[in-house]
Amino acid sequence: MSARILYVMSGCPWPCDRGDRIRNYHLLQALIPDNDVTLLTLDAGSQGELPDGLNGCRHVSIEFPVWRQALAAVLHLTMPVTAGRRSGRSIERRIHKIVRGRAWDVVVAAQMRSIPVALALDGAPHVLDLTDSLWNLYAQDVSGAHTALRKELARAQAGCARHYESFALSRADLVTVSSAADAAMLRSLGGHARICVVPNGTDTIERSVDHASEHGVLFVGNCLYRPNLEGLLWFVREVWPLVLAAEPICTLDVVGSVQHRVSSVLSDVPGVRVRGHVADIGQILSQAAVVINPVLTGSGTAFKSLEALAWGKALVTTPAGARSLGLAPGVDSLVASTGNEFAAAVCRLLCDPGLRSALGTAAQRVVAERFTWSAVAAEWRALVLGVAAGARTEKTP
Repeated sequence: MSARILYVMSGCPWPCDRGDRIRNYHLLQALIPDNDVTLLTLDAGSQGELPDGLNGCRHVSIEFPVWRQALAAVLHLTMPVTAGRRSGRSIERRIHKIVRGRAWDVVVAAQMRSIPVALALDGAPHVLDLTDSLWNLYAQDVSGAHTALRKELARAQAGCARHYESFALSRADLVTVSSAADAAMLRSLGGHARICVVPNGTDTIERSVDHASEHGVLFVGNCLYRPNLEGLLWFVREVWPLVLAAEPICTLDVVGSVQHRVSSVLSDVPGVRVRGHVADIGQILSQAAVVINPVLTGSGTAFKSLEALAWGKALVTTPAGARSLGLAPGVDSLVASTGNEFAAAVCRLLCDPGLRSALGTAAQRVVAERFTWSAVAAEWRALVLGVAAGARTEKTP
């Protein structure tokens, strides 16, 4: 039986140029066949035609002015800012007006910032795709803070996230996250919601891998996301000088969103080229000898690592970058915990094309076995439709 699904998210899941959009595009697409799906987007700029992969659903957009979001955040200081921005009676009234007269078998909220809107809609079960636990992320900030002030700020953020995620677990029927570590954190909070792991995925790449570039190191990531930026800066300051000392002609390409002030600093570093957004990320990936993911903190499943694995690239990452992937260091990747270890791993791969090829072949096998979007999305679809079917059964006299 067709399910009536409302999928709520902050912005549109397109273009697929960053992790949250990529995940939501595939999860939303999986729900469309044979169901009545409405996508409700909450930010300005969400208008426009649906891409071909999503044209089977209905799209409704509502704009929350920046001033209204700022006021809501101030009035809800005990909540994480991303959730507080869309909380309050006035926002709830606008949402009810938009969806008035519609009944849903299930309401899906994509990430923390959509939860207040989704939970304001009663009468249907709720599925919350948190993706990552903010509490998990902020708890790492507490232990990694270098000053008393930063430690206290991180502790306050962690407390807000813990409290709100506990509240969400008490209201939701199903909560999904992308890693076992995040699931374990959330289960410790209690609540009646079922918690399941739905990892991030990637597309499989069926093409020969170009190892012709013997000296190219590549970083791909959205540096507006703090863990990405901090990891990249750590690599440039602590690791890159060691790599250059051993391999003076190698280059580091930085691809993705980078703030102007950060770009200016990076551009002055020998061998570093800031590329920003590129039209064909596949071409850049195929030509790199080594791909790095130097994140020091984070939660969920790292998209940057998955993309490198899918392209059959030699990946050097940290324990945080390898989280929840089940990698076998030395077999499908190299994992390094310190700056010296990271530099040694990069230099080793630059000098050994045979090892790069072996790691890349094993990496593609990991993706094919565990992380294709077709498999991940099918698992997600079954979970959501199971919640919808259970709700319909309860309503049947």
